Amino acid sequence: MRIVIRCRLSPWRLIVVCLIWAAIVRSAGAELVGPIAVVYPEVGEPYRGVFLKIVEGIQDRFGGRALTVAVGGRATVQDVAEDLRRQDVRLVIALGRQGLNVAGGLEPKIPVVVGAVVNAPEAESRSVAIHSLAPDPALLFARLKGFLPEVRRIFAVYEPANSGWQIRIAKESAKSAGLELVVTEVADLKAAARAYHSIFDLADPKKDAIWLLQDPVGAEESTILPFVLEEAWGRNMPLFSSNLGHVRRGALFTLYPDNERLGRRLGVVAQAVLSGSTNPTGVTPLREVLLAVNQRSAQHLGISINPRQQGIELILPAQ
Repeated sequence: MRIVIRCRLSPWRLIVVCLIWAAIVRSAGAELVGPIAVVYPEVGEPYRGVFLKIVEGIQDRFGGRALTVAVGGRATVQDVAEDLRRQDVRLVIALGRQGLNVAGGLEPKIPVVVGAVVNAPEAESRSVAIHSLAPDPALLFARLKGFLPEVRRIFAVYEPANSGWQIRIAKESAKSAGLELVVTEVADLKAAARAYHSIFDLADPKKDAIWLLQDPVGAEESTILPFVLEEAWGRNMPLFSSNLGHVRRGALFTLYPDNERLGRRLGVVAQAVLSGSTNPTGVTPLREVLLAVNQRSAQHLGISINPRQQGIELILPAQ
C-alpha cells in the first residue's frame, strides 16, 4: 500500500522550503563526509593531555566519527601513511611534528590540515594549511596596550628561517595598533646576544617593550633568555612573550592555547576543505587563546591585575 501525502504550498513558500532543505543537506554533507583521520604523537604527560584535548575538540565537530591515530612506538611514518591509504581516508588532520611527518608521506590528492606546531619550513607551508601554536601578534599587542598603554615601540630578535612568517604578520599588526616594531635578524647566539645588548642600551623602559618569540635563537633558553630576563628586571623593561614557559620564568604575560577550542577550529577548517569551499595554505597564527600573567613581574612594573576584569586564566607563580 502506498500512502501519498499532499501539501498545499504557495509557490513562494515552496521556494523557501526548498532553500532551507538544500541548506540542511549541504550542512549535513559537510559534517558526515569521511573517513577523516586525526594523527597525533603518542607522547607522555603533560603533552599527551594537550593533544587529547585538541582531538576532543576535533571530534566535537565531527560527532566523534573521526579516526584517531597515535604515532609512536615501532610504527614508521610509512606504516601509518600506508594504513591511512588502505582505509581510504579523505582528509588528515595532522597534529605536532610527527603528524606533519606522516602527512608528508600521503598521496598529494589527500588534503591535510596541520595543527599544534609552532613553526614549519616555507616549502611545507606553501602546500598545506598549518595552524601554529604561536599566538597571533595582533592579540599580543592588544594585551600589551591594555597593560601598558604608554608603550609605543616593540623590539624583537629572531632567526628568519624559524620565525620570519611571524614577523611578517607582526609588522602589519603593529602598524594597525599604532606601534613601531623594531626587529633584528640573527643567525646564531652570538649575534642574538649582541642584538639584546644594543636594545638595552637604546630602549626607554617608559615607552618601549621587548617581545620574546618562540624562537630557538632569539629566545634560546640556556644563555639568551636568562640574560634578557635579568636585564629587563634590573631596568624595569616590560618583557612579554609568545611562550608560556617564559612567563613562568619572569616575562610579564603570554597568550597560550585553548586546546579544545583549537581542536574545534581545526575541525571547522577541515569541513570547509572537504566541502570544497576553501583550500587554504600557509601558516595561521593561534587565535584560540588564554591569558597568563606573571604576578611578581606585574607588581615590579607597577601594573595592577584583576583576573576577572582582565580575563586572566592563569596567574604565575602559582598561588
